[in-house]
Amino acid sequence: MERRFLRGSDDSGRRVLSLAAALLLASYPAFAAGPGTPDEYRWGVAPGADFSTLLDKPVVTEMEAETWKDPETGENRIAGWSELHGVFEVPFESLVRVLTDYEGQPIYSPRLFTAKVEEREGSRVRVSQNVGMSILGIKIRYDLVLEYEEEYLPDGGFAQRSRLLSNPSGNLYESFSSWYVLPVVVGGKACVYVRGFSRPGIRKAFPGMAGAIRTFTPGEVKDLLERYVREARRNVSAQR
Repeated sequence: MERRFLRGSDDSGRRVLSLAAALLLASYPAFAAGPGTPDEYRWGVAPGADFSTLLDKPVVTEMEAETWKDPETGENRIAGWSELHGVFEVPFESLVRVLTDYEGQPIYSPRLFTAKVEEREGSRVRVSQNVGMSILGIKIRYDLVLEYEEEYLPDGGFAQRSRLLSNPSGNLYESFSSWYVLPVVVGGKACVYVRGFSRPGIRKAFPGMAGAIRTFTPGEVKDLLERYVREARRNVSAQR
């Protein structure tokens, strides 16, 4: 079937998408719809964002994991999604380079073991990854092939989104994520506003898994964003 990227609601008025991005079409496997948000990416400034309050204090604004049973297979699954945003004093282009350095991210991303760019075509990048985690003492590894889409928006921001192309290890039934970076000025200083969104769909869920995800994911997504910022700052210092 053909499937579009579905963007989330945004009342800020900042998100302006090109026609090409808004009409992006790609083949995608058909699955029974699970619970949770239908959003596949979220770009733009989140409603109610206060740049001064968020300076060096990222906030997780949504975090949920709902267990459900696929009516076609009877399989227990988890529909998860999270969102966070923050403001940091770091050069805009430096952070963008970190977000688009797909093969370099395993160095500072604790869950990402390996990453390889398989193909680049215009604004699209196909990346294979091996990701791992431990939940309630159970270690899980995921083999993923993701398609990333990169775009500089008319509002001056950079936007990135990803979708799952294939999952050879069979752990996921879907996966979407996005980052949005916008240059802003806070207290007279050049900063960036960053908004991140993730929506994994997990197959073969075991008892207690959803609760563990709700407990540990907020700290992990904040840590990942802060690692990206530290890497961007380190790169700036290394160039001086």
